[in-house]
Amino acid sequence: MIRLAATLALLASPLAAEPRQHGNVIFDVPEGWSPGAIRDGVLTVLFDGPDELCEFCSILIGPDAPAQGSLTDWLEANAPLLVEEEDRAAIEVLQPAEASGATGRPLAMQAFAADGDIVVAFALQAGGRFQLLGFEGWAYDEEEVARTLAFLSSDASPLMDRFRYVSEGAAPLMPPPVPGGMDGLWWGWWNGFSVGLDGMMVPQVEQRTLVFWPDGRFYDGQPPLGLAPLDADALRAAADPDWGTYREGPGTIELRFADGRAERLTRDGEGWSDGTATLSRARPLADGGRLVGTVSSFFYTGFTPGSGIEGGVSSSSSTTFALDGTYRGDSFGGAFGNFTDGGGITGGFATQSPGATGGTYEIRDGLVVMTPADGSPPTADLGFVADGEVVIGGRFLDTEG
Repeated sequence: MIRLAATLALLASPLAAEPRQHGNVIFDVPEGWSPGAIRDGVLTVLFDGPDELCEFCSILIGPDAPAQGSLTDWLEANAPLLVEEEDRAAIEVLQPAEASGATGRPLAMQAFAADGDIVVAFALQAGGRFQLLGFEGWAYDEEEVARTLAFLSSDASPLMDRFRYVSEGAAPLMPPPVPGGMDGLWWGWWNGFSVGLDGMMVPQVEQRTLVFWPDGRFYDGQPPLGLAPLDADALRAAADPDWGTYREGPGTIELRFADGRAERLTRDGEGWSDGTATLSRARPLADGGRLVGTVSSFFYTGFTPGSGIEGGVSSSSSTTFALDGTYRGDSFGGAFGNFTDGGGITGGFATQSPGATGGTYEIRDGLVVMTPADGSPPTADLGFVADGEVVIGGRFLDTEG
């Protein structure tokens, strides 16, 4: 059983850092670290420094909850959130959750192994809330475990020790909303590229949607409730980073996101430029309206050169809407290719996975809500008219097919 040092050290001379916020936690991102993806309410802050210090190491900032019951029990129940869902069944507990009196606030700690990594989970009480934190690093042998835990003690713990908590009085990085003159949906596009498995650049259309409310709030992307007023409490509980408050200035709009990011839009004719695209006002689809046409997508990439496989992977999907309020969906995914060696082709293969769905749809609050007939959960896509085209979920409606 691994016994962990319970004391969180302090840095003697903190590095200059970028302030960020995830839910209840306000933290600094110093040089050598970068915020990554959010999964199940857990933000991964990646260590980008030398591999010899700590390879694939990260600090994990999890959800918080009202401080009720035992902190140790809460940690045991929530620590699995720190690993991907498919790895939770194989968690091997190395140190059971236990309370520690090493800091000025209630603290509990647990250690476990998952998918070749060691994860050290912390639960602490900050004001009236419990907070889940963690640290993850490689653990494929004893030497790597020792190096990972040494980095936790020397570098990661001091960073976590300087975290600040809104529940203890820290001021949120996002300013409070102030009623403004912006409202409605704004949309823009630009030509971008993605990189396929074969390393080739594939052109594609990139899009951005911003929704504003006169109360001073905005959402970047598809709001969970469409154009209905934002549910700020739900967004905070989900640690959603894509909303915030805005301030208008002469020819500018300042966006301040919930996680502390800031952005400035500048006036460009009748629209607003973010430096990449100009966003113009779009007209949401009317509540209760009907659609006739099909939205579709297609993707293809070849296999990596030198992999010994010639061929590629493709996928496509389409959804057709009818005036009677029904829809039909079709999808296809497949791979095909030939195995090769220095002498030529040695064999081939082909796989395919067709699928079909259908059900009813409803337009409300700017969303096209699709309810499958097989009882699956409904899905929703933002729908609007821009530049004379109907756009649903980022895809253009074809009314002539």
